[in-house]
Amino acid sequence: MKKSPRSINAFSFFLVLWVFFLAFTTVDSRAQLKVLPLGNSITKGVWCTNGAIGSCQPLADASAIGYRHHLYNLLADAGYNPDFVGSERSGQSVMSDPYHGGFAGIHSWELAAVMETGTSSHTGVVSPGPYLNTASNQADIILLHIGTNDIQQGQTGVNHVEAILDAVDTYEQSSGNPVLVFVSKVISEKGYACNTRSGVVAFNNNLTSLVQSRIAMGDHLELVDMECAAGIDYTNDMTDELHPNQNGYDKMADLWFEEIDNYNSTPTLSQIANQDADRGEAFSTISLDAYVSDPETPAANIDWSVSPASPEHFSVSIDPVSHVATVVPRNEQWSGMETIEFVATDDGRVLEILRKSSSCLVDFTVNWIPEIIGQQNISIAEGATHTITPADLILVENEKAPAGMVLIVGNGSNYTVQGQTIIPDLSFNGELQVPVKAIANGRESNVYNLVISVDVVNYPPIILSSPPLSVKTGHTYSYQLVVSDQDPEDVMQYGANQKPGWMTIHPSTGLVSGTPARNQAGVESIVLTVSDGIATTTQAFQLAVVYYNYPPEIGSVPKDSAEVGNTYSYGITASDNENDPLVYFDYSIPDWLDFNPASQVLIGTPTKADLGQTLVTLGVSDGIDTSFQSFNLRVFESTSAGNRFEAEALRVYPNPVRDLIRVELPQDPGRSVSFELIDMNGRVILQRELSGASSSIDLRAGSLRNGMYFYRLSEKGCTKILKTGRLILQLSGN
Repeated sequence: MKKSPRSINAFSFFLVLWVFFLAFTTVDSRAQLKVLPLGNSITKGVWCTNGAIGSCQPLADASAIGYRHHLYNLLADAGYNPDFVGSERSGQSVMSDPYHGGFAGIHSWELAAVMETGTSSHTGVVSPGPYLNTASNQADIILLHIGTNDIQQGQTGVNHVEAILDAVDTYEQSSGNPVLVFVSKVISEKGYACNTRSGVVAFNNNLTSLVQSRIAMGDHLELVDMECAAGIDYTNDMTDELHPNQNGYDKMADLWFEEIDNYNSTPTLSQIANQDADRGEAFSTISLDAYVSDPETPAANIDWSVSPASPEHFSVSIDPVSHVATVVPRNEQWSGMETIEFVATDDGRVLEILRKSSSCLVDFTVNWIPEIIGQQNISIAEGATHTITPADLILVENEKAPAGMVLIVGNGSNYTVQGQTIIPDLSFNGELQVPVKAIANGRESNVYNLVISVDVVNYPPIILSSPPLSVKTGHTYSYQLVVSDQDPEDVMQYGANQKPGWMTIHPSTGLVSGTPARNQAGVESIVLTVSDGIATTTQAFQLAVVYYNYPPEIGSVPKDSAEVGNTYSYGITASDNENDPLVYFDYSIPDWLDFNPASQVLIGTPTKADLGQTLVTLGVSDGIDTSFQSFNLRVFESTSAGNRFEAEALRVYPNPVRDLIRVELPQDPGRSVSFELIDMNGRVILQRELSGASSSIDLRAGSLRNGMYFYRLSEKGCTKILKTGRLILQLSGN
């Protein structure tokens, strides 16, 4: 190698091209990539904090990270395992790995002396012998940036740079370890764009010629255009005349990383076709070299592997010379699909640690084919038939049999065949031998002789009836079991495995009956049994015992008119089917009336101020349900008896009404009355024409619902309204 005179800061050139690139696979762990940043103060990472070389106030060593900190992070983030080496240490307050070979103010000839002997007039003793002979300085990659100080003294020759490279060659020959050197063009100076500073241009041109000639002779070198390709802005990215600021250093780190990462190309791997074969057949072998290309590594030097290294269902072997892959199922009776990743890894060009890989995924499918190897135990009763299904057969990988598999059933002795159904001869019992084969996925299985045992058996009773599934408390539950048995001589015995205490089953007739009490509401699990003495049949069901309370029934009919000055009284009476104690109360009465709950009497004397019609509602409760009786009470004064349609002569009852409502009218054969039922929205939902002294209106025929309604009585054909009021409907079944 040749020398180059000045260097203000030895900037060592670094390459970590250990990109083990796998298209689908990541590397679990990587060996350390030892990197020696080598050069002057630019490698060390310092600058003049006052912006002037002549009166330089240097950045403290502990803070001097230069390009090294950012480069370290880029390498680590990309999956490398970088280890910076060298005798010097700076940036330790920021970096976890602050080592390097950057000597501030050193020239190329002084750095060459350090590389050759470990000592220079500028540095003194750095190592006990040649620099790379010291273990802590030994590297896989050297990042060399030297010459800045040479240029400042007008020296643009590169003889001493060549001496540095010769020292690297000497170490390689003595140690047997290859070293990859990235040689950087020196960066320009502040205020001088790239290719404008004459000394820098001259030095870099000489450096380019030197590196290219040595590469041609087989040296492991790469030339890095740090002057122009890093994108340094020589106005804004420089701290002083010669040193970048941190932004400039980070741009240098970006280019170092790009050169390292792109040094070795990733192999190009084309897709290997997926393979399939029937169970028991072999896959085609795969000539892997036909699928890979690499600009630096010939196919013969590509290493092939698979992931996982030992696939679950296949054994994979790759011939180390021909690179032919053979894939064989581990289990001859297995079918299915497994994906195997084929990984091609190049030789890394110079360093194994820089090897790269790519991969592709290949699906290997063993097709399922039918193969019958056994059967389930099949027994049928004499006189019964059996339809053969895939569930009767045991196939290789039975669980993978397709839904559309077809069975072919052959003829034999003592039976006939209808499709897949076997019909034993009449009165035959014993074993049938039935030839069966399966067809699936277009493949036929072997013929298998299926054994069917025909046994003399007792026919169990069959329960034909269905039970009522609910009963109200206080109501009788009744269910007659209806049973069939093909053995006419059998006598049925009835019972229960599970039932409530209130229920009984007649052992001979099968009548199930009983009445649940009010406190026995709930859901009962019932299991009835019927036995012919040999076989027992059960019928299980859930019986809902629904609590039912009979509401009080009001039996009295109220008087619906009261005369001013005369005492009005009405005693309400009610009954309860369960003899529950009853409580009477008034729900809505006018002020002139009083109700006595104890005597159940409504009593009072109206005055003229009470003239008119009022809705009266009384109630009676058994503690659970309440019944109401509402009626319109009209207060009147005595008038002429000639008006036969006075309101007090009309009666509408009962109220509340269940099914029938009665209307009492005065006798007047020459006139008729219209009855209208009106809902709470004012719509007429029922209309009847009435005549005679008394009429009944059936409310069950319509679609009426329980609730409050209005009624209106008027003369037919005229506008005179005779009587209005409210009705409470409590229709049966609602």
